[in-house]
Amino acid sequence: MGLKVYLAGEIHTNWREDIAHGCKGLDVEFTAPVTDHDSSDDCGVAIMGPEKDKFWHDNKGAKLNAIRTRKAIEDADIVVVRFGEKYKQWNAAFDAGQAYAMGKSLIIMHQDEHQHPLKEVDAAALAVSDVGVAVGSGESVNVEAADVLIPGDDPRILTHLIDLARKTERNFRQNLSFSILVTITLVFAVINGFYDQLWVGVLV
Repeated sequence: MGLKVYLAGEIHTNWREDIAHGCKGLDVEFTAPVTDHDSSDDCGVAIMGPEKDKFWHDNKGAKLNAIRTRKAIEDADIVVVRFGEKYKQWNAAFDAGQAYAMGKSLIIMHQDEHQHPLKEVDAAALAVSDVGVAVGSGESVNVEAADVLIPGDDPRILTHLIDLARKTERNFRQNLSFSILVTITLVFAVINGFYDQLWVGVLV
């Protein structure tokens, strides 16, 4: 059974293509809003006829886009909402609110500096990411926007890297604790006259 994922949010980087590329070969179907500004703004008048008044021109487009977006979110199993670096994405926040109201699994992506203004949105999400991970190589990834670059085409390698990092941290803590314990024991022995080689405890 495949997953349907709706990718909402900023349209100024290639993050959607990066995710789709990283999930190549997996049973995942992606949908997204219209990312071309002109096509999005003009869809109403293109389908329902022209308007002289700019308000009604925008109103038609907004309503058609709203219908399309609501349908896409309703059909999705997971909704991913990314907030851009330099742009206030009111549409992204609205999409996140719709997804939450529909009880969808919600993933939020944004820069660390947006943590405070987006804290309510983060609280509604099942997962929040403030670290960008690019999967792939060459032109297929947005290296400049990513904090972490994973070579290859399989995003599942990320889980192995996380496991490795946790094991490394656990070994570090165990070794550090053992070293501190040995040092304290030797210093205590020297102070109490049980052992006279203080330099050994210092080196340990």
